Amino acid sequence: MEYESYWAICLFLFLIFVFGSITEFFSKALIFLMKNVRLNRVLFVTSAAFVDIFFTFLSVYIADSLVSGITVSILAVTLLSVLFFWMESALGSEFLSKKTS
Repeated sequence: MEYESYWAICLFLFLIFVFGSITEFFSKALIFLMKNVRLNRVLFVTSAAFVDIFFTFLSVYIADSLVSGITVSILAVTLLSVLFFWMESALGSEFLSKKTS
């Protein structure tokens, strides 16, 4: 990750928050729809994790594209997305709770 100024980092983090809030809505809606499909627990958790990581990746990638003062590699964006998912899961998100029937 390369950056030109602290303001670029602040703008980058702000845009991640903004786009993350928007994509979180779509992610949660898609996961809610997946709950109604008869999936076994492992497939549901794996699919929900993929959806959440994908939408997080999308928000970070868009923020990276919009802020010219920051350059983040695709690998770093992917690792950051997975890290955000693990942190959300560790804080008791719905991925680890039981699927409602």
